[in-house]
Amino acid sequence: MFPDITRLEKLMLEELESHQPLRSAAPDPFYSEPNMAQLQKAARQAAEGQTITKTMAELEGMEREPE
Repeated sequence: MFPDITRLEKLMLEELESHQPLRSAAPDPFYSEPNMAQLQKAARQAAEGQTITKTMAELEGMEREPE
């Protein structure tokens, strides 16, 4: 049994060594500077009460309006 495990370990190591190392993932665009600025602006507007409230009926009516 041990020779089989040792052989498997060798095969796995060879496979790992034959590939390129993992590249780091690109930064999440959600946390980009422009997006964070927009989120802060939206939070400030909400805190100041600068919001628009519409009912579902109003939104559906807007959807049916011709452009």
